[in-house]
Amino acid sequence: MTHNDRPVITGAAQRPERIEEHDMHDAGMNMGQLEMSIKQVDDAIALAREWSHTLLHATETYDMERIGGKLEAAMSALDEARGALEGYQEAIEADHNAVGTIKLV
Repeated sequence: MTHNDRPVITGAAQRPERIEEHDMHDAGMNMGQLEMSIKQVDDAIALAREWSHTLLHATETYDMERIGGKLEAAMSALDEARGALEGYQEAIEADHNAVGTIKLV
């Protein structure tokens, strides 16, 4: 897709600068897209945790202990999920470097 004979880059095509342009795992995995996708998962978990926290405060205002307890449990699980993803960028980089790359031309 072009606009005035120049390529148009959409948001989905933007990549982190950590991995070289078009670097792919030897099985064809685009490492930049993988990193972006995992970041989106991490961001979604963080947002769900933030919403849960906001709702918890609302339930406290109205002494809603049972649902408040459920929200606290959900927040704890979301914290654990985010913790499990800590260091994902380094893990991707290490896996990428351990296997090699295919350079697209």
